[in-house]
Amino acid sequence: MKVKKSKKNQKEEENFEKEIKETVEILEEIYDEKKMELWNIKEAEYILKFFQKDFSKKKIKINPLFLKEILKELTVKYTNKEYNSFDFGIFLSSIINWTLIHSQEKKEIKINLDLKNLPDLKGIGFRNQQRSFLVVNGDVGDLFVSQMEGGKVILNGSAQDLAGKEMKNGKVEISGNVGNWLAEKMRGGRVVVKGNAGRWTGKEMKDGILIINGSVSSFDKTIFSFSNKGVVFWQEEKIFEKGKITKKGEILKSKSLFKIE
Repeated sequence: MKVKKSKKNQKEEENFEKEIKETVEILEEIYDEKKMELWNIKEAEYILKFFQKDFSKKKIKINPLFLKEILKELTVKYTNKEYNSFDFGIFLSSIINWTLIHSQEKKEIKINLDLKNLPDLKGIGFRNQQRSFLVVNGDVGDLFVSQMEGGKVILNGSAQDLAGKEMKNGKVEISGNVGNWLAEKMRGGRVVVKGNAGRWTGKEMKDGILIINGSVSSFDKTIFSFSNKGVVFWQEEKIFEKGKITKKGEILKSKSLFKIE
């Protein structure tokens, strides 16, 4: 038996749909205007500021409750539209960060991002914010959660090079494999990789916790330097802790370290 909607509820739903549609159209316009200008730029910080400047200029306001639907609409639209894997990935991350920074919501906001039809987008989770719980479905490209500032991120897929680069805080779980330079210059937080990692893992890592379940093509020698104040677990055995190689290793007893929630 269908429950008949009241006129008030129906009107509210129509207003919500209208707001989502209008916001998506404005965001689409911003990206389409800038994508050729940004085509050859490879600096994530510059691209992020570029988009945020336009968000400010056009007075973009996104209700966190609508963020999931807005991201869904955008990813569906660009499945059949021209985009650049680097700046479009940063664009999606810019939208998420902008929403959280300008939101009055104090609770954690869970965000689902389905990228199965937009594989290998770069910069997903770039500068991820506190209160953000981002769940990404699909494989991603380079610079996944680079410069992450806080929050939680789960990747149900694999990531390419430079995942966790210059990460500052937060918790990350990657169900698949990662490429080279995992956790390069990592400053804090926790990264769990359930699959394999590539070459130069932990290059110039300074702090944080890195946990890798699978094989590692090579650890960078700087990961074992006295200046590294982080902790490294490999295949459930602690191999390094705060400037010292653990001689016998220590079995990872606490499975809670693997859990993001």
